[in-house]
Amino acid sequence: TVEILSANLSGFLDSIAELIVSAAVGLFDTIGFIVGLVLLPLWVLSVVRDGGSLRRSVAAQFAPAAQADVYALLTIVHRALSTFLRVQLAAAAAVGVAVYAGMEISGRAEIASYGVPVAIAAFMGTAQVIPQLGGLVGALPIVLVTLTRQDEPAAAIALLAIYVAAVQLVKLAVGDRLGRDLQVRPALALPAFAVLSQIGLGWLLLSAPILVVARNAITYLRGRLAEPPIPAGVLPWERRRVKNSVPASS
Repeated sequence: TVEILSANLSGFLDSIAELIVSAAVGLFDTIGFIVGLVLLPLWVLSVVRDGGSLRRSVAAQFAPAAQADVYALLTIVHRALSTFLRVQLAAAAAVGVAVYAGMEISGRAEIASYGVPVAIAAFMGTAQVIPQLGGLVGALPIVLVTLTRQDEPAAAIALLAIYVAAVQLVKLAVGDRLGRDLQVRPALALPAFAVLSQIGLGWLLLSAPILVVARNAITYLRGRLAEPPIPAGVLPWERRRVKNSVPASS
């Protein structure tokens, strides 16, 4: 009996200890998430608003021979984040607003009504920041409406028309700016999409600037290590102009 009570008491104490550890880990995870949620946007905004002084200050901390390279790499990060915040997030928000407006018009015209238009619009808009697959991911609510409202095909057709129209209108408004600055090849985007989706939703939504920074940084470093090396500070998107400006040897 004593052995049974001792075993039960030991198991109970182990359960209490495991519960306390799990609660502590969960608390630290929550605190880390909140701190990251507050500090990350502030850091990103400070980087984007930098006119060059922050990059110069950071580069000045390195040896003079490396300062031009450090400044160039920081500029690559700045350009990707700036375009992401000023263009891609704005375009995603515009898609969400356009989809919501379209659903409201559809409801008032008695074509089809939707129970959670804000959630649908927010999902469709947010999905646009995912490179290559954003358009397909954003169409998932259309699939759900099709499956759950099979007796009302007008709801799915109307939502499809609203979504396509919203995406196309925003593309016309943005022009080629988004494709030029945040274009990622499918061969790079799709594997990275699979990896980042396993890390977390936040990393997945930031996949466009992450991939662009990685691609441009690798391109820059390869050029610096080439024979002959490309001059320090010449960014990947400036190389053609620099090459064309160099007079041909006689």
